[in-house]
Amino acid sequence: MKKLLIIVLLTGICASASYAQTLLQGEKTWYNIKRSLIPPYLTVTVINLLGADTLINGLTYRELLSATDSTLTQFTTYRFLRETADGKVYCRMPGPATDPEYLSYDFSAHLGDTIAYHPMSQPSVELEFVVTTEDSAFIGGRYWKQISRVFETWTEGMGSSGGLINNGLMGNLNDLMSSGAS
Repeated sequence: MKKLLIIVLLTGICASASYAQTLLQGEKTWYNIKRSLIPPYLTVTVINLLGADTLINGLTYRELLSATDSTLTQFTTYRFLRETADGKVYCRMPGPATDPEYLSYDFSAHLGDTIAYHPMSQPSVELEFVVTTEDSAFIGGRYWKQISRVFETWTEGMGSSGGLINNGLMGNLNDLMSSGAS
């Protein structure tokens, strides 16, 4: 009976681990509308997509490209991202290899956890994310882990409800229009 229980538990653990979707896996694109809450009340459409792998200080990062031009076709390197096996996403700004990296997401967090993190759009700012809800959402034919706080939800494999790079910042209204993988 103990062997059967151990087999069932191990199967469940392996099955749940196989459903994890990393943020940097595959070819993804994020579409956002960013609206300023202060004059002159600008509205900007932003497209972010994942670029090539890059080696910095012996670690593999994924390039994050961004376009805000009127035709949304002129992409520039915005950040470099890397994700660990335990679901933590780090970002670093383009620049010297000696520049620090910052924790931007932690999808390993659970209900009641406090995450000290840095939004990708302003990595020098440290914020706290206290997980008030842990759930999942059925999107695109599968379940995705979600952790939430009062005004924001992080979805595994997709990022923040405010958009990938605007996690946790106030002063702008950021709407994630869509996030997709090809």
